[in-house]
Amino acid sequence: MADAYRVSSPFEARSHLVVFLVGIVLALSLPFINAWLLPVNFADVFRSVPPRYANYRFMGNAIAGGGNVDVLVVGASDAETAFDTKVLTEELSTKLGRPVRVLNFGANWYGAEAYFARVQGALSNLKVKVVVVLDSFGGTSYPHELAAYWWLYPKAVMPASLTLRGKAALYAATLLGAPRRSWADLHGVASLSIAPEWQPGATERDQALGFYGVRLGWSDGGPRAEYADVTRPLPEIPLSTLFYRSAEDDRFVNFYGEYTADQTAFLKQIDNIVTAQGGIFAMVSTPVAVNGKLSDRAFVRPLWHGEPRSWPQFGIATGRLFEGMSDEAAHAFYFNEYHLNAAGAKLYSRAIAPALAKLLTDAEQN
Repeated sequence: MADAYRVSSPFEARSHLVVFLVGIVLALSLPFINAWLLPVNFADVFRSVPPRYANYRFMGNAIAGGGNVDVLVVGASDAETAFDTKVLTEELSTKLGRPVRVLNFGANWYGAEAYFARVQGALSNLKVKVVVVLDSFGGTSYPHELAAYWWLYPKAVMPASLTLRGKAALYAATLLGAPRRSWADLHGVASLSIAPEWQPGATERDQALGFYGVRLGWSDGGPRAEYADVTRPLPEIPLSTLFYRSAEDDRFVNFYGEYTADQTAFLKQIDNIVTAQGGIFAMVSTPVAVNGKLSDRAFVRPLWHGEPRSWPQFGIATGRLFEGMSDEAAHAFYFNEYHLNAAGAKLYSRAIAPALAKLLTDAEQN
């Protein structure tokens, strides 16, 4: 009776076991095999991200086009909807007395590793003077929700200080995305036309250089207000007040707790690769209206264990940006508490242009 309950051996012969183990090793090595057999550039990687994720196709096109870039904005959707490239181009060109090129590489969802991947991709074929990352409030998902599409191990270099868990998670993302990456490269997906339903959005991003001007009125979860293309005079804001000095600077306040060790590692890695190319890396405070309220201080998020920043930080308090307005009146410039609408982006971009002009001037003097 005992023999009736005996479990069969999973392999009938040792050769079967060897084949199984070889298959496992090959599967785990697929990212390296892809990098060896199917060398691909970052432009194609971003262009092969499904078009429903909007701005990645523009990023790939911009990288493929190459050339010089004055300001590259990187962040989540809050950056994508806040930095009006047309306004910034006009303002900076006037201030510097020459044509200026501004690109917006914002896209849905926060991720310091996502920002690093975009900056590394940009620097692979663009000469960038100033890279600006939004000092964002997110960061609960790691790795980024779309990491399997664009994290290319071993081509994407992990920061040396990244934790073992952080490295393993990103390698796992590359592993999950490797079959699709192989398929995309073999079929030339990056160069194919996209479905008609996604083409209008792609064209809009190309024309706006990555900026997404949202023409929606305010909503806090209830009925949405009607959008109006409102304007207001820009308040007088001394340039020196836009820049963060130190943890004792009472014009800035900690908004969302400190960055994790891994997030801090990626931000420092961005600084490293930007400065190595001769550019300047900076961070800018997020212009959110927390709970629908304006703030008399700009937001800053500390690095892991309060480590000092080696890069400039700038920002403007929403209470200063909308000085003289009530919280409710300022809602006309937002479509929710975390995102400016098109009208808000115009005003905000004009307000921060002097800080960007200062950074560009510094970069040109390096």
